[in-house]
Amino acid sequence: MHSTRAFLMPSALAAVLFASAIGTAAPDDSPAPLRPETLIGASSSPSLASPAKLGVRLTSPQWTAEGLWPSAPASLPALASAERKGSPVHDPSSGAWFASVNGAIVRVDGSRLIVTADNVQGTDIDVRASQAVAVSREPNDTIVLHRFGSRTERRVLMTGQQYFHPRLSPDGTRLIVSESRTGGGHVWLVPLEGAPTDLGVGQHAAWHPDGWRVVFARVGHDGYQITSSELFAIDLATRVETRLTQSAGIAEVTPVVSPDGRWIAFADARNGDGWFAAMPLTGGR
Repeated sequence: MHSTRAFLMPSALAAVLFASAIGTAAPDDSPAPLRPETLIGASSSPSLASPAKLGVRLTSPQWTAEGLWPSAPASLPALASAERKGSPVHDPSSGAWFASVNGAIVRVDGSRLIVTADNVQGTDIDVRASQAVAVSREPNDTIVLHRFGSRTERRVLMTGQQYFHPRLSPDGTRLIVSESRTGGGHVWLVPLEGAPTDLGVGQHAAWHPDGWRVVFARVGHDGYQITSSELFAIDLATRVETRLTQSAGIAEVTPVVSPDGRWIAFADARNGDGWFAAMPLTGGR
């Protein structure tokens, strides 16, 4: 496999294809996306005080218009034989899946991989194609912004081995970054133009689709294992936190909110079991 040495617009018809990565299309044996409306049928909507069990484990959940993926599709046909690939991420602005493959960010288009941004060595990425921006955590412990298309740019936003999991806001103007710390992780809000802000103690942060709230877990542990975990939401304008859960028997982690803001899903840190509930409407703009 080779990688191009130029930036290409995501929609360009002449975009370079990773032909050698196509190979023989492999079946996608990833778990199918789940729709809570189908799971609960005509029953009353589950709440965060009494969530409903999904019946599957959630490892790296992502929510798309198709439903909730318990984990990112591991065997999209075009990625089956690709080298040095990261886990695919879904871009809500374009409805497409992207991945880091052999030093570039590519859009997964059926059996083709179309280069979006080059010179990306990290596999932990996120993309907003409609805003022509991407972020990555690079092997040299930097969080890097990549602009592609008519305005090309590669700029370091944060430096440090403790920073990871950069995730762009729905409008692509900010990102949240996780920080690993002894005694509990922190969440950072990082504008593409401006200084980062420490939002405080939290882990497994995810954007609410309104772009004004971030949902995260606050985890307790005894040095060996997680003993408790609750979900919170923070309003980014006021910095007011709202506690979402007060569960007995579930240690909630990895929250993700549906694109319409109606549902929230999360995993139990003790066993990985997936749960979901109606998302409260408090906060936001």
